[in-house]
Amino acid sequence: MIRFDLKAAVKTSEKLIETFKRENVFNSRTLHELFSPQFVSDTKAIYAKSKTSGKPIRIFIENETNARGRVTDYIYNIFDVNHVKVGSKSFQIEVMPDPSRTHMIPGSMENVPCGIAGLGVIEDALQIETAIKHGIRVIPRESAAKATLFHTRMGFLPKQNLVEIKSRDDVLDILKDIIKDSPDIKIKNYKPIIIQKDGKYFLDINATQAQANVREIKERLAEAGSYRLEKLNAVGSELELSGEEFEIWEKMLAKHSFLDKLS
Repeated sequence: MIRFDLKAAVKTSEKLIETFKRENVFNSRTLHELFSPQFVSDTKAIYAKSKTSGKPIRIFIENETNARGRVTDYIYNIFDVNHVKVGSKSFQIEVMPDPSRTHMIPGSMENVPCGIAGLGVIEDALQIETAIKHGIRVIPRESAAKATLFHTRMGFLPKQNLVEIKSRDDVLDILKDIIKDSPDIKIKNYKPIIIQKDGKYFLDINATQAQANVREIKERLAEAGSYRLEKLNAVGSELELSGEEFEIWEKMLAKHSFLDKLS
């Protein structure tokens, strides 16, 4: 089924990772539109995008916080012009005595089907900007399989989850277990991500699964002519926003703050 030696597989994996990032990360027209002059207002108004006209449509955001010791809950609720709740984003921040250890705890994103596009983008912007204000530069995310493409387009990439391998058979055995737990993912979409570290070889289970999910999602969306997948029976991925991708968001939010509009 898969023919490679470990040394060659490392080089192949490096190309797969590079291609994956180039084709998907920040490859979102809605993301770029919401930060464009057409959608950015000099007033306190915040705009998302109408799915029917493609034009700016006003939304309203209410925020809640609840402090419990070192941990604070953050909830951002989004409403349409009729004050109907259309989305929400929640997460937690734990403030540590050593500021460098202050971190974000993954929460949830809940959006209802409606005629407004870009709610997830705005929810991410709110979370990332909140992290920046607390000096946090790594944002973890637990992604359902069906949402892997969206989160990747927002700059979230797989966290390493490494299993040591010593042979081609090791790789195949692990892949069999992964494939078994994700019946909706075609076998052809699994391409093992193998890295070399400290003279040893590892299969990155998380990256392998995340990339397979994204390939499957893109195929299904293209076949259906849709922009959203409602269901995907597959294992999700642990992602994070950090490094270069975090810095890109930081620059965008420095020019267009959402939190300032809530004050």
